[in-house]
Formats: sequence, structure tokens, C-alpha cells
Amino acid sequence: MAIKLTQADQKQLNELVEGILHAVQDNELSVTHAKDALVRTVTAAALDNEIEFADWLDPEYLRRWKRELFAKGS
Repeated sequence: MAIKLTQADQKQLNELVEGILHAVQDNELSVTHAKDALVRTVTAAALDNEIEFADWLDPEYLRRWKRELFAKGS
């Protein structure tokens, strides 16, 4: 069964993509990391992993993920 997106989910997904694109533009994320974030989000939805998908829609999750990348030196 597919995850059903509400209008709020669609808005958050749009904001996630915008946030990722801005992070690449501002050199906060590499293109590789940006693709990884998008692939993880789409994969979570495709596998009906509602928890991970919801995590990615949370703006704080992306901020934490970026901080973890920098902490690892990626």
C-alpha cells in the first residue's frame, strides 16, 4: 500500500526539495549528498516506510542530517 500524501505532506516535501537545492547552491551540501537525501526520501515512500518518510519531511531532520555529515567530515 502506498503512502498517501496530504496537502501538508506535499508542502513539506516541496520545502525539503527547496532546502536541499538551497544547501547545494550555498555549498552546504554536495550534489552527491543532495541526491542521497532525495533518494532516501523517495525510497522510504516507495517502501511504505512512513516513519523515515515523515522524518525527512521534518525540517529539523535535514538540519541534523547536514550537521552529522559535517561532523563526519563528508
